[in-house]
Amino acid sequence: MEGTGHDAQEKQDVQHTSQQGTKELFFYKETVIVLGDVEGGKEILLKSDDYVLGLSDFEKAAKLQVAEVPSVEEFTLFQSSQVIPWEPKDLEVQN
Repeated sequence: MEGTGHDAQEKQDVQHTSQQGTKELFFYKETVIVLGDVEGGKEILLKSDDYVLGLSDFEKAAKLQVAEVPSVEEFTLFQSSQVIPWEPKDLEVQN
């Protein structure tokens, strides 16, 4: 990542928490895992993307555990309501 002040060696096992509350874990070379916050996760899951549009009616109803086929909006509202915060132990880097 350019402009971060870290070269490839320094990025290994480095953690950074942004002002938005997301946590970034820098690993080998250019690999960065971003652990988002609850609000960011909800925002992403409210979008109708290829995953949601690719689900069959049966899959959407089964995931919501309902008999009637939910609309795309009902499905995305449900999936966004399932976002939970990270547990502190989940945020620890394991070497």
